[in-house]
Order: sequence, then C-alpha cells, then structure tokens
Amino acid sequence: LFMPCPATAQGGFNIPGRYEISNVKSGKVLDLDRNDQTSVIQYSARGTDNQVWEIQAIGGGYYSFRNGMNGNALEAAGDRNSTPLRATRFDGRSGQQWRIDAGKDGSALIVSRLGKTIDIPDGAARDGVPAQIYERNGDSNQQFRFRLLNASRGGGSRRNDRLDSRPNNRTPPPVYNNPGNPTSLTGTGTRTELKPGWNMFSAEQDVELGKQAATEVTQQVPMLNDSRVDNYVNSLGQRLSALAPGFRFTYTFKTVNDRSVNAFALPGGNVFINRGLIEAADNESQLAGVMAHEIAHVALRHGTNQASKASAAQMPLAILGGVLGSNSTGAALAQLGAGFTVNSILLKYSRDAESQADVMGTQMLFDAGIDPRAMGQFFAKLGGGSGAAFFNSHPNPDRRIEATDEEAARLGTQRTSQASSREFAEIKRYLQSLPTPRANQLQSQQQQSAPGRPAATSQRLLGFENAVLRMDHPDNWRAYGQGDAATFAPEGGLVKDVNGNQALAYGVVVNIYEPASDRYGQRLQGPGFRPSSAEFLDQATDQLVATLQQSNRNMRVVRRHGSIDVNGERGISTYLSNDSPIQGGGRETNWLVTLPRTNDLLFIVFTAPEREFQSYENAFQQMLYSVRIKR
Repeated sequence: LFMPCPATAQGGFNIPGRYEISNVKSGKVLDLDRNDQTSVIQYSARGTDNQVWEIQAIGGGYYSFRNGMNGNALEAAGDRNSTPLRATRFDGRSGQQWRIDAGKDGSALIVSRLGKTIDIPDGAARDGVPAQIYERNGDSNQQFRFRLLNASRGGGSRRNDRLDSRPNNRTPPPVYNNPGNPTSLTGTGTRTELKPGWNMFSAEQDVELGKQAATEVTQQVPMLNDSRVDNYVNSLGQRLSALAPGFRFTYTFKTVNDRSVNAFALPGGNVFINRGLIEAADNESQLAGVMAHEIAHVALRHGTNQASKASAAQMPLAILGGVLGSNSTGAALAQLGAGFTVNSILLKYSRDAESQADVMGTQMLFDAGIDPRAMGQFFAKLGGGSGAAFFNSHPNPDRRIEATDEEAARLGTQRTSQASSREFAEIKRYLQSLPTPRANQLQSQQQQSAPGRPAATSQRLLGFENAVLRMDHPDNWRAYGQGDAATFAPEGGLVKDVNGNQALAYGVVVNIYEPASDRYGQRLQGPGFRPSSAEFLDQATDQLVATLQQSNRNMRVVRRHGSIDVNGERGISTYLSNDSPIQGGGRETNWLVTLPRTNDLLFIVFTAPEREFQSYENAFQQMLYSVRIKR
C-alpha cells in the first residue's frame, strides 16, 4: 500500500505501529474511557495504554486501530452523523476499517470505510468529550496528528501489503522474511528467513481440506461451545493471525473442552485451543505464544506439506499426476487416509516444522507488541511435566527455548504491552468454574434433549472449600471448579441453550469480580481518593450488574440493592430476571449476592426458572448462610 502523499502531510503517520493520536483544535488525545472500556473520548495526554492505538494494515488501503488497553478495535457503529465512536472486539467489519487522508497544514483525516470522518463535536477542548463521526469537511476538529511510539512490523512492507490486500491470492515465491520494514525502528530488526517445503496442494485446497477436517473435529472432540470463551480466544487469535505472512487465510479459533495442555491447527486456518492450555498459562502472553505457534503451522502450510511428501512416497507418478490434474483434494486424501484423527498426517509435523513454527510464532509475537520470549517461557513451564499432551503431538526440537530466545534477540527491543490482561484473568477464572469434562461427555452432548426437572434437592449438606470461601451444598448436587471460582448444580442443572452453549439452568455460581477503578472520582477528589466500603460495595455491584447485562441482553433488575447480612459481613442482595436456557423454559430468576473483599467482590448467583425458584429458595438460603469467607 503506497501512501498517496508524503508522510509529513498526513499528521506524522508513516508506517503501521503504535501511535498517540491528538486532535489539532483541542490538543487532546483519543482515549478509551476506562470506566466502561468502550467509549472513545478525548482527554489530556498522559501516556497510558488507553491512549495508545496500534495501527495495522488490513488491505485495500485500510487500517484497523486497536487500543493498547484491551485490544478492542475503533469502530464506527454506522454512517449517521454524530454517531459516537466505540471500541469493540475486532472482527474486520467495515466500521472497523479506516483510511488516513491528508488534512490541512500537515494534519490527517481519519475516514471510515463507511464514508464518515472522525470528528470532535465543536472542537471541544474539555476532557471527556466523546469522539464521533461526521460528514467530511476538513475543519480543524476533524484534523489529527500522529505521534509514533514504536513501530509495528506486522503491518507489512509496501511490497507485501500490495500482495496481501488481494483476497485469496496465491503466494508467489514461498520465502517468508521480515513482513515489516527491513530495519526495525526500535532494535536490530533482523529476523530468520523461513522457506516452506514443497506442496502439491494449492492454498485454496488447504482451505477445502481444513473445512472437511474441521467438521470431523466437532464430531470426534468435545467442544466447549461457550460463546464467552470462544469470543475471547477468537479475538486474541485474530490479533495475531492478522500478522501472519503468506496466503491470506481466514482464521477461526475455537475452544475444546479438554483439560490437557494442547492445541492444534488444521490447514486453511481452523485452530483449536484446549481449555487446559488457557488454565495452564500464567498470563495472556504465554497463551498468545502457543496460538502464534499454531498460526505459523497454517501460514507455513505444514499440514499439506506433510501430506505432499507422503503422497510422493506412496503414489505412482501417473496417479499423482492425475490427482494434481483433477484439482481434487478428496482424491489425494482418500489415497492417504488423511482425515482428522489424533494421528492424522495433517498433524504429524517434523522437528524442522516445529522449529519453523517456533521462529515464525516468535516473530508474530514481536509484531503484535507481545513479549516474544513468552513462547519459550511457556515451553519451559511445560517441560516441568504438565506438557505431555503438547509434546506428544508437537515433537520437541533441539534447543527449543534457546532458539526462540535467540530469535527474540535478533528482532531487537520493543515496547511491549503488559504480559496479561484483565479479560484473560476473568476467562481463566470462568473456565475453572466450569465442570470438568467427562470421558463420555461428547456422547452425552450428542444425545441430550430438553432436560427434565432435576431430582428433589437433598436436605443433607456437604462441605466445599476453595481459595476464597467455605460453603455447604446439597449432597446430591455436584461441585465443580478450582481456584477462586465454583459452580454447584444438581444432575440436569447444566443444559445446552439454543446456541449450543453450556449454561446453568438450576444451581449456584461463586466467583470474584474486579471492578474498574473510578477514574472520575479520582479526578474530582484527587489521586488519593478512595470511596468508603459501603460506597465501594454499591458502585462495584452496579458495575457487576452492568457487566452481566452486557452478556445477557434480556436480563433486567427486578429488585434493586437491598442490604443482607452473611455471617457478620454486610452484603448486597439484588434480584434479576433473565431468559432461561431451557428450551421453552420462559424466564429465570437470578438472586445475586455481593460481598466486599479488599479490592474486589465475592459474588454468588443463585439460579432457577421463575416458576420453580421458590422451591429452591430454602436450599439457596442454607447455602448462603453457610458461607465463611477466607481472609
């Protein structure tokens, strides 16, 4: 992608990278509001992550702007004037695609693919004014300047961007080198060149093959089918795969309900992540390291390279020529028996292929602003004994950790984002609260129909204890979870909703909620401001309810905060109503109890269908009053 005019005439924007973006008229910078983490406002420059925007080329002259605080993409929700800007999960939609045009006096205009331009209403100079989109008129309230914080090498060189902007292009000479500028602006900027092996399949056939194998995966492997986890994994995966060189595959990322530490990728871009991998990772960077490794297998086309080598060894040349001439992926696979199985040839990589995936994955981490040493750190952790599944399916190359660290050193220094994120911590805690998958889970999932009412609740209680509390539950209910989180449910209490996601219809959830800091209170009262414990409990409960409503669109508050005593602790009781996940089940009641901790909330949600809630209320109250919080 060649810039239409000199960089100095576009507000200082030159190459993809991390930028602070300031409005010419007000002098304020675009800021992601830390209270709801979605509103884009202008605010005084403070150099915080919420004021940093990672600009990445996505082809056709357009870029995505992703925020340094949570990775969400800047989005115009429509093309109507005065529509506020939001930062939402990146999925490549047109409202998240922006071009950078020349403004006046060396400034830049930021124009959505939908045709409207970023605008500050009346050029207001006060903090907290929402950014919006408006008709392009070139006024100073639409003019911005870019201050480069550090370069991103994942946006692509001009030569490669021109190649990659074409959909479904066949990659010319298969040499993958530096996909960014020849020299990093922040370090030595050299990287290992990687050459994929010979391949008798086209890239389009990789896609065809991957779709076929992915269908088999969902029939053989217990999928988690949880939209909250899958959305998080897919968002992180899209951030990384946007930096993968070569053919522009469409990558998808899904979670497998398996506690073993493993992941695998199919040709064409289908990547599967075991829940055990997320639970084992210490931080988001380690998870990203393994995901980048799997993306590299796809980009380097290792699966069909293996199939190609096996084909050449097994097939007479006449048959091989016929297969290639027919453009039939199925014909070749039938000869090889290369559908999806645990021992599929598509997943049996050589040690050289593993080394290549390590190197390219390290490069993608660097390009994404993630510590490139995170991959080696996680491999070192797995080497302690918990990574048997991963190393069984991924042969361990010689000097694996040393090689990734050496590649990271060659890439140079960078300004990396924080090692983890609040969302990763929440997803990991949420996974730990879900039931442990059983050996016959897939069969039971396939046979499950609309559940009947669970058996009557036992009056006898069993004790449960985790890191934050002790609590009793009926002895005919099962307790799941580890760490801070837990779920209690009778047999049949966990069901599939209409989207195929596992949901709690009857039972109790215990978890920790970390509220966002009250920036506005600190602004008014000073940096030392801290609300009273009662104010903190009220405000944090409000935030939690808002968070629950974001992921449950039809949830509403039935009875607002009331005070409740739990073993001498003052808590808040809130009653909510939501759609029941049971088919034809109508509405459910969610009784939410929140209790304060030092910097966060312990919350407990008691759930049952509205028409049955009263019959469970006695058991719920017994459970609540048995709670003993650990300090």
